[in-house]
Amino acid sequence: MLWLFFPSIAPIDDLISSVLHRILQYPNILSELILEQNQVLGHLSPSSTSSCSIPEDCFTTEAIRKLVKLDSVCRESFRANNQYTASDRTNIGSEDMILSNGIAIPSGQNILLNGWINHRDDELQKDNLGNYDTFEPFRHIGTNHTVTKTGNDFLLFGVGRHVCP
Repeated sequence: MLWLFFPSIAPIDDLISSVLHRILQYPNILSELILEQNQVLGHLSPSSTSSCSIPEDCFTTEAIRKLVKLDSVCRESFRANNQYTASDRTNIGSEDMILSNGIAIPSGQNILLNGWINHRDDELQKDNLGNYDTFEPFRHIGTNHTVTKTGNDFLLFGVGRHVCP
């Protein structure tokens, strides 16, 4: 048995568990990710001219940005994870919030944001695969939609000026 510990706030370790679950659920993903890792980080081995004796030397921002398959698997795992289909929020403003459709949310009112529908909406999810009820690990490659890019199509970290940093 393999034990992994992730020191983090609760949602992040849930998300990491979701990614690991998908990798185990679809064994072909692991081989693709290992191949990508070897292509991106393989030249950074201690036997090469580049120094990579400690992780900080290997996992640079530039190197991590090249791990597009890993990024896509993470974003798709989060998008397809039914655990994060809704998010509760409270209007903490001192005034009512008026939505674009005219609905007013009173100050102090709790609301529930339905991310499930956004994560499966054909008009919001712009890729060539469609069928958003299915997990497609490499759906986001070449779409300019990274795991950290939020918007109406990906509400996991929120949206707007109060997005999770």
